Amino acid sequence: MDLCGHIVSCHAMPVFHAISLLQITLVVSAISSKHFHSNKFQPSVGLVMAVFKPAFPAVLPNPQNVLEGMIATKCSIGAAVPTFLEVTWTILCFILVLIRGDIKAWSRNPAAINYLKTINAVVCY
Repeated sequence: MDLCGHIVSCHAMPVFHAISLLQITLVVSAISSKHFHSNKFQPSVGLVMAVFKPAFPAVLPNPQNVLEGMIATKCSIGAAVPTFLEVTWTILCFILVLIRGDIKAWSRNPAAINYLKTINAVVCY
């Protein structure tokens, strides 16, 4: 898949996670790809990372705000943890529901399903 011009949602990627480091490496390699003589880094040329606006304290990703971020930044490729697609009840989900109200997994949210149908891919990590 040619990733040139695609906007990838990185809203839910923690920077300490290997997938985030890979994503950052791909973007950096895209910037400096003129220095590579190998085609290994070429698919990343033109890739754009979409993230939350910098804030303190940092935004805690949940299915709702990641979806809102994907829509606001017009992402063509989504990336999220599998629990955003189908939430399994964990302590974190329970706390989010208490704080924020009803947090639905994307598979249980008709608006999310309609949006996900319009993008090219969803990557679960």
